Amino acid sequence: MTAIVLGVDLNGLGVVRALGRAGVDVVGVDHVLSHAGRASRYCREVIAADPTSADDLLPALHRIAGRLSRPAVLFPTMDDTVRVLSRHRRELPEGLSVALPEEAMTARLMEKEDLAELARQHDWPAPFTCVCRSEAELEAVAARFPYPGVMKPGRRELDAPRGIPQKVWTFTTEAELMASYRTLSRWETKAVLQEVVPGPDSAVLFCLFYADGASRTRAHFVGHKIRQFPPLYGSTSSAEPLDAPAVREFAERYVADVAYKGLGSVEMKMDPRSGRPLLIEPTVGRTDYQSFLAVANGVNIPEVAYRDLAGLAPAPPPRVAGRPVKYVVGLRDLRSAARHVREGRETWWGVLRSLRGPKVFALLQPSDPGPFLYRIHYATLGRLTRGVLRRLRSLAPAASR
Repeated sequence: MTAIVLGVDLNGLGVVRALGRAGVDVVGVDHVLSHAGRASRYCREVIAADPTSADDLLPALHRIAGRLSRPAVLFPTMDDTVRVLSRHRRELPEGLSVALPEEAMTARLMEKEDLAELARQHDWPAPFTCVCRSEAELEAVAARFPYPGVMKPGRRELDAPRGIPQKVWTFTTEAELMASYRTLSRWETKAVLQEVVPGPDSAVLFCLFYADGASRTRAHFVGHKIRQFPPLYGSTSSAEPLDAPAVREFAERYVADVAYKGLGSVEMKMDPRSGRPLLIEPTVGRTDYQSFLAVANGVNIPEVAYRDLAGLAPAPPPRVAGRPVKYVVGLRDLRSAARHVREGRETWWGVLRSLRGPKVFALLQPSDPGPFLYRIHYATLGRLTRGVLRRLRSLAPAASR
């Protein structure tokens, strides 16, 4: 039975490697040539299609299903792909399976406004969050907002405006909040405001999991970020395992409360004021960038999902690594470390100490060097070749006149 990984950038590459290590036949779907997962030895082929576009992805899946003699399991790796699959789940070809929460719940979990309402409904521990749709609404909230905070564009649906120059605005005063909103409102008038939980990157905790069709958690793994980029508000650049029962217990409660199905995770941050973790956001229907951390430490969550959806016997109990293994996204972590040092949050000695011990890198792995070599080639000789070809194409019309 084949696994079809939808998107083979760093997140998808981790899924390809996790499944390939387990002996699963893997096919990728991606239209971006720079994505290094297409060079993994574990990926049999990559079908050229945009996994975030329904008009592109659905026909491609029908073509793939027509070629396969057995059923296959889908592994989305991007939010927009999850939205496409959830919205068009009844149009998927027979024989392709994917585990997602119910359609309405998938949409609610992926929208900040609905997520805040779910948090209130289920009494989840969460920072203050609100949604504003106009400058007048913002002025009413600004007087009572618990500063500092972050602001994000409100709409994340497939038809949301594209081209917004920032994903996150930070503010510490009412004046900064109003100025940030005026900038955002050029593209999007709906904004989500969230209180900033104080603390460093290392206070960001997460629980990765897979829940089966009966919303039973079949596998989970808890860790925390060492750094992220941009610092304080960005994506994981390095992470390590962590024994945090409160995070695991909340993840199991979250799964039960919303009848969750499929791959996912919850990201939380330890609040130094209360001593408890607060929910920042979930990842819905897909893996996270740091998900290979679990695989490196003996918990292969994509394999658990694959075996469940393929109707196979469960995998043997995980063999947890003797020493905790850290996960590092090389250049991203270097950029994060440089910012931390420049802004006085860390020293270079502290950075080196934070990475001591066994490590696995997101791109360069000795057992699968192809993605690293591919990325180097794409950025050097490949860039030169593409530049020459573009120049030749631009000259061709002139030569024909």
